[in-house]
Amino acid sequence: MAQRLQEPHRSVGTQIEISASIAQVWAALVDANELVRWFSPVAKVSPGLDGHIEVSWGGAMTASWWIEDWQPLHFLQLREDKPLGGSADGSFGDDLASFRRLKFALSYDDGRTTLSLRHGDFAGDQSFLAWIKRGWEFELLSLQHYLVNHAGKPRRIAWLRRRTLRPAAAVWNQLMQALVVEPNCGRSGLHVRQSVAITLGAAEIAPGVIVICDPPHQLAVTMADHGGELLRIKLFVQADGSVDIDLWMAAWDNGRPRLAGFARHWKDLFAGAGVELDQRGQDIDQIGGDPICELEGCGQSLDANKVELV
Repeated sequence: MAQRLQEPHRSVGTQIEISASIAQVWAALVDANELVRWFSPVAKVSPGLDGHIEVSWGGAMTASWWIEDWQPLHFLQLREDKPLGGSADGSFGDDLASFRRLKFALSYDDGRTTLSLRHGDFAGDQSFLAWIKRGWEFELLSLQHYLVNHAGKPRRIAWLRRRTLRPAAAVWNQLMQALVVEPNCGRSGLHVRQSVAITLGAAEIAPGVIVICDPPHQLAVTMADHGGELLRIKLFVQADGSVDIDLWMAAWDNGRPRLAGFARHWKDLFAGAGVELDQRGQDIDQIGGDPICELEGCGQSLDANKVELV
């Protein structure tokens, strides 16, 4: 049972069932070549007790942890070394860094592995904690999607990030109108399993299934054809009221042509009337201009991951 945290320090937790062996799920957490197939585009791991895990999405979007407890196939506890993005709204202060833990517990029953996650302590308010939890809910869903549908296969990513001064609700509605044909993401829930049609280009519409619907924060869709890609639309409101927009699609096997086509559609969307940009949108984490790494051999994970950041 997780220890009850006193105010103002809080933790977030979530869990997921995966139709995969406990060995597969454990490897996905502690093997760099597996991490890049569902989590970060770049990963480095020194396994075992007192080892180290580092993950990166480029630029300041890097996090690392020391391995504090290592019980293969059962439990992994990490002590935060570098929080993702450094300082965020004062919630990642150095006074908490040495106390923050990331815990993974695994159990297996009837052909399924249950993975439970707890991340704390945080000094942020409820909205900040909700942002942390949303991130983990999507990442664990990505892990589930990878192991159930694409285990052992390399991943490619198309990712566009922009910033706007428009209200989040208005941006969300415009993105839904531009990318989601019918039905719209109008009710919240995890694993909604609601059929949807997604616009992949000017003349291409493809079926998908909504797996996360959390307006106006994030939408996740698994594509029913086209190789089973995973699409994410995410909005994050900064302290100054500006809104970061992330459009992300992951594909396994040979997904580069499809990703390139979708990326062009996204760029057209942003360049046209789809979303008005604040000028800072070109500078966030070096994304939005040239790729921050080449397609082949990106980062520290050898050739296990193929990344296209656009």
